[in-house]
Amino acid sequence: MIKEFINLKQIPETKNKKRILFVNPRRMNCEVNMPHMGLAILAAILKKRGHEVLVVDYQLVHNAPKISYFVKEFKPSVVGVSIITGNVDEAISLINEVREIDSTIPIVVGGPHASLYPSHLKKQTGIDYVVSGEAEHIIIDVIEKAKKNKKALEVMSETIVNPDQIPYPDYKTFYKWDQINSYPIMTSRGCPFRCSFCPVAHVGQKKWRSRDPDDCIRELEAAKKIIPHNFSVFIQDDNPLVIPERFYRFLKMYEEKIKLPIAITNVRADNINDKFLILLKRMGIDGIGIAVESANPEVFNLINKGETLETIDLAAKLIKKHKMSLSFCFVIGLPGDNLERVKDSIKFANKHKPEFIFWNMAMPYKNTGIRSWFEKNGIIYNEIGKSSLNDGSFMCDRPSIETPDFTIWQREKAHYMALFRTVHDRLKIRDTFKILKVAIEYQELRNFVYWWSRGLIKSLKLKIKLIWRFFKHIRKDGLNNTIKRVLIILRK
Repeated sequence: MIKEFINLKQIPETKNKKRILFVNPRRMNCEVNMPHMGLAILAAILKKRGHEVLVVDYQLVHNAPKISYFVKEFKPSVVGVSIITGNVDEAISLINEVREIDSTIPIVVGGPHASLYPSHLKKQTGIDYVVSGEAEHIIIDVIEKAKKNKKALEVMSETIVNPDQIPYPDYKTFYKWDQINSYPIMTSRGCPFRCSFCPVAHVGQKKWRSRDPDDCIRELEAAKKIIPHNFSVFIQDDNPLVIPERFYRFLKMYEEKIKLPIAITNVRADNINDKFLILLKRMGIDGIGIAVESANPEVFNLINKGETLETIDLAAKLIKKHKMSLSFCFVIGLPGDNLERVKDSIKFANKHKPEFIFWNMAMPYKNTGIRSWFEKNGIIYNEIGKSSLNDGSFMCDRPSIETPDFTIWQREKAHYMALFRTVHDRLKIRDTFKILKVAIEYQELRNFVYWWSRGLIKSLKLKIKLIWRFFKHIRKDGLNNTIKRVLIILRK
């Protein structure tokens, strides 16, 4: 059995070779062009085993042909679909399309939604296997034994994956892989903290595991030889600084050997210090984000974040002191939240004047602490098919939860109020009339006027900044390389 081979960098080939089509459905209105790292790793494992793999990532290539085209042309033995709770509808539609073309193909689903809501997917017609947990150690068995079933079977992974013992992601298996301009990498997996709103601990194994920094650098060196143009690197760790010196070591080697633009997310405020920020600035990283969640003390204390608002405040000031751009992430509607308490987050944001702000909506994901809280203190509606991330336009998705003192309408109003009062980039001057209509509906005319006057000035400043960045890239990468990068982005 292949599961006996713990080190997945050493996999014996099989004679019974199959053609596997992996698919990542696009989340509606999500403009991100990031390749799916998880599917790239599974593709690498299966290729080492000797199978032929094609990955169609609609989040990478937004205008890729319909899935029916790939089913007819590639003729897969098995189809695998990665699903998050926010793109369930798109995924089910895609699965139905596959079944219409060829109802004999076994269909395997995985991803965060399969780990959080396996029972929901098992009820869907056309699905044969629901894979929950980290799939690296079971994917070969699942694929090689896949067959049509009358009812979907759940396959749970109980093996803790050692990230140093899996192959590097194989992005050359992706449709139009040469369009990749953002390269995701994990230098660690998991997070030791248990924030009450976060499902990370229940999507994968509940243990934080680090990767050898040398192995991360080798992966990126290999990627530089494969991807035909310069690209940006995106650190996708849930918490990269659990052991700060380990991550510092990775960054120093990156600075010496890789020398590509890099972005780091999911940094906790209690890891922000002078040493870290000096290192980032030396590497050319000019900004960093902090997850505040809520600046109201009562709400903040209920989310079990493991740090204080004072720590976040000091970290924000330190980032500004080092003349770096600052980003904040807030969540509207957490336990204990209401319309008045959201104003504390708005005041906190305007106090520090971050360059970017993300206003997300609380989601009662299964197995999280806030779900238990809302089951006792509020009402939970159907959250499947929705995302906590407000992608695309300024419009607010209908919340999935409410309480007597923070109704759905008030939560939506809080979303627009936050955008207006922080002069959010999502509010475009060209959409003034659409935005005015929403402002009237949610009784936000005063805040609309506040936004419009300031938004006009901010829009002009942003255009000047983009022009400046364009010429900065020309000086660094040359006119031809800069134009190529812009064309790649536009083609998507």
